[in-house]
Formats: sequence, C-alpha cells, structure tokens
Amino acid sequence: AQADRLRQLRRNASQLGESYLQSVFLEIFGDPVQNEKDWDVFPLLKLCQQKNGIKAGPFGSSLKKQIYTKSGVRIYGQEQVIGGSFSIGDYYISEEMFENKFKAYQVRPNDVLISLVGTFGRTIIVPEGIEPGIINPRLLKISPRKEKLNSVFLSQYLQLESVQNRFAELSHGGTMGILNAGQLKEFEIICPPLPEQERFAQIVARYERLRAQMRESTRQAELLFQGLLHESF
Repeated sequence: AQADRLRQLRRNASQLGESYLQSVFLEIFGDPVQNEKDWDVFPLLKLCQQKNGIKAGPFGSSLKKQIYTKSGVRIYGQEQVIGGSFSIGDYYISEEMFENKFKAYQVRPNDVLISLVGTFGRTIIVPEGIEPGIINPRLLKISPRKEKLNSVFLSQYLQLESVQNRFAELSHGGTMGILNAGQLKEFEIICPPLPEQERFAQIVARYERLRAQMRESTRQAELLFQGLLHESF
C-alpha cells in the first residue's frame, strides 16, 4: 500500500507539472489572445528569418516512400513532434535528392516545428546535434529572428490553451483538422521584449531538468511496486 501510494503521488505530480509552464507564461505575459498587458503584436512572419522563415513541408507527391533510403538525410515528421523526441523514426533520402529537390525544407537548431494535420498545433524545438534532416508534408518549420523571438518562448506560446483554441477555429478538413501554412504566416502573436522572453526560457530549462528527475522518480516508484509484487507472490 505504501509503494502504491508513492506511485500514485508521482503520477499526480507529473499531471500537475503539465499545467505549470502555462501558468507561469500567463503570470508573466498574460493571455496573448486578450493581450491585457498591451505587448507589441506582429504577424508571425514578421518575426521570422527572411529566407524560408516559415516553410511548410514539400507536397506529398514529391516525397514518396519509393525514394526513401536507409541512410543520408533524415525525414522528420509528426511522430517526432508528437512523441517529443528526434530519436523516433528512421526515414531518409539520399544526399543527392536533398541537394537537388529538398534543401529548402532543411531543419536547423532552434527552428520550431509544428504539426499541421490531425493532431495539429503540437511543437518541438530542433536541438543541436541531431542528424541533418528535412520536414515532411505534415510539418511546418518556423525559424525565428534571434533578435526578436526566442524559440522556447514561441514553442510554449503556441501550446497555450487559448492559442490552441484559435488553431482549432482556423483548422479545416472535415474529420481531420488541418492547419494552413498561409494562415500561420499571418497569425498575430505578442512580442514582449527579448530579455523577458529569455527569462521565461530559463524557467522552462529549469522545469525540464526537474521533469527529467520526476520521470526517473516515477520509474523508480513503478520498479519498487512491481518488485514488491514479484517478491511477495
């Protein structure tokens, strides 16, 4: 019973952690849809790099599985964004195919990737050190101007409940919602001073370190519980 209570406490802590960053964001910046703190507002495109600052993946007809290879340049899709890890998946195209047709879709560190179809509006930040790759047709990559927009701030911003509700209003496609890349380019967002964004990014970094510790604690609690069951029965 003690082990089971510990296991449940860890699960509850994890659930509470899910809402923590949104609460911190709203405390610092307010609800961006209401913009009660009167921050400057810009279309997202204005805060991104000039060349391919916002770029949807290639048409599906040009990136067919027949051209996939076992090595070369990785293809990143919704499975990485929704799964929260760039280690998922093993699709590639050749270096030659990349250079000739898909170079404009290359991902770079600090790009924010956002899912466009079905489970839309999910985001992930491209870290340093991943395999060179491109996005597939179900993703859009955002390359912020570093002097204007912090990637961590943007990623968390796009995950806010009020922003996700706006995405739901903009989506279309019948039973499977689809976000339109053109609409995202014109999507207006607040732009607080960069030091404020960076302060929030530091809080996110500390939170992520804590979350990693919490995941390990949860794993240990599960092992303890299962170990006691095995030992007893």
